[in-house]
Amino acid sequence: MCLLALGSCQKNEDGGKVFMTFHATAEQSNAKTHLNNGSAIYWNEGDKIGVFTTSSETSYEFEVENIQGTQADFSGHAQNSNAYIGLYPYDEFSTISGTTITTSLPSLQTAVAGSFDPKANIMTAYSEGTDFDFKNVCAYLKVTSPYDCTSIQIISNGDRMISGLFSADITTDGTPSNITPLPLAEQDDYNRMGSKYIRLYGNIEQGEDYYIAILPGTLDGGFTIKFWGVSGDANANRSYNSTLSTSYTLDRKVIYPLNNLANTPEDHIVPDGAVDLGLPSGTLWATKNIGANSSTDFGYFFKFGDNNASSYDDVVDAGYPNAEFVDAATIRCGNEWATPTAYQFSELIHYCSLSGNSSSILFTGSNGNAIFLPNAGSFCPTSTSPVTRIQRCCYWTKTYEDGYCYHVEYDSTYEEFYIVPDQYNRNHAYPIRPVVNNW
Repeated sequence: MCLLALGSCQKNEDGGKVFMTFHATAEQSNAKTHLNNGSAIYWNEGDKIGVFTTSSETSYEFEVENIQGTQADFSGHAQNSNAYIGLYPYDEFSTISGTTITTSLPSLQTAVAGSFDPKANIMTAYSEGTDFDFKNVCAYLKVTSPYDCTSIQIISNGDRMISGLFSADITTDGTPSNITPLPLAEQDDYNRMGSKYIRLYGNIEQGEDYYIAILPGTLDGGFTIKFWGVSGDANANRSYNSTLSTSYTLDRKVIYPLNNLANTPEDHIVPDGAVDLGLPSGTLWATKNIGANSSTDFGYFFKFGDNNASSYDDVVDAGYPNAEFVDAATIRCGNEWATPTAYQFSELIHYCSLSGNSSSILFTGSNGNAIFLPNAGSFCPTSTSPVTRIQRCCYWTKTYEDGYCYHVEYDSTYEEFYIVPDQYNRNHAYPIRPVVNNW
């Protein structure tokens, strides 16, 4: 072992780090069907792994070389250690505590006919030398689309998260155990979050097999599969839903073929002004605020859970609205619309790229579609006086938990939106950007 370590490491003055090469082998899936050539998982050009040491909290980046199918070498710089933990793919935001890693499974995955998104094929390894025998973290769902579509969506019917942030204990043979999704409300320092959704994106062709990586575990409420039609064809506003409503257990490295599920077509009429931003949940967002004539108009301002509207030049009384929540979006826009939840806003922030300035922010989704959120300001009491308008960009959600009502707020200094809980500010008046209800 010492000779092997000496042959694979070279001294380097880069902060005490040395040049190292790890020989990696990818675990083969325990397939209930075949994946690519047999059940083999191959390394590819451009692959990177993260390497943790016993003293590091984050990983070192190692790049692939000398690919030989299921085996490859990865080279990079790290500090010497008596043991190493490997993570594929490399994730600059992953962390480790002891032998427990925290990383994230993408909620948005790229469709690859006959295979899966390489970025979603998470594997772990442990070594006291320089050989990594990688083990699969995820289970895999094999799905065949009933027609050409733009995405396939997996929805957890219960409370368990199936993607996003999770932790796993790494045993001394590299096997991940106690794979635990983080609760929906929890986030790390990089604003990643657990999700009850996975959405596979791309040009998905009828009759082709596609694989979706999913966190293993028991889904007490089962799950739903939804196929999104191609815009402009006969299936554009139709989803084929297959629901497994009973408890369903997914084991790591196992491929589950779901081709024989009964598909039930459901016609959906997409409301005018609804935009699909490619979000994991499939939430469709309106192009303008309630009461606005265009995407850049401010529209109306509302207190939390109240339908009484104020306009841009109004002075609002400082009184609190009735305790009973009413949804102004549903009342004013129709039953197909609703005020977004805090999670839907959080998803919008985390899965879209933001651009613009202090007057209007453009949210661009992974599919290239976009919406504007104008900085309409807000009406806030400055003392016990009436509510006066100030230049602070806030939008209401409909989430009310433990005495807190939640809104989203733009910080112009850091050019970021934040989800903010309010305990006493139901009398503040903010605009509302509706979402399509129960899409």
